[in-house]
Amino acid sequence: LVNRFVKGKKRSFSPEVRAALCAHLIALRPDLVLVTGDLTQTALPEEFALAHAALREVAAVAPLFVIPGNHDVYTRGAAREGRMKALFGEWMHLQDGGIARWDQGDLTVIGLDPCRPGLLSSGLVPAEQLVALE
Repeated sequence: LVNRFVKGKKRSFSPEVRAALCAHLIALRPDLVLVTGDLTQTALPEEFALAHAALREVAAVAPLFVIPGNHDVYTRGAAREGRMKALFGEWMHLQDGGIARWDQGDLTVIGLDPCRPGLLSSGLVPAEQLVALE
């Protein structure tokens, strides 16, 4: 709530920018779209719904690899309810040990998630992810 009301982060991402970015990605028809988080500004359910709707259009033409950003998981509510995984789990490619992995031919993409809920919304890659990465 501090970010939303004290720091003035009341607005969501621009719908025009979101639409233009998705249209651009769809026109490119890339081999893979790597989304490195901050799909939301304050981890609200309505922000997740907007991001999911936009990415669903992109997923129709290209595979997605999504990992959360600190803004996507920094509230306890978002973490407790598993909002990120609930909507984007199919595109997160999570494996055992919390590692995300996508293999396509000779290409392997690995994603780690250092984000943890908290006031500073920063994090450190957990030891279990580093062990799983080995």
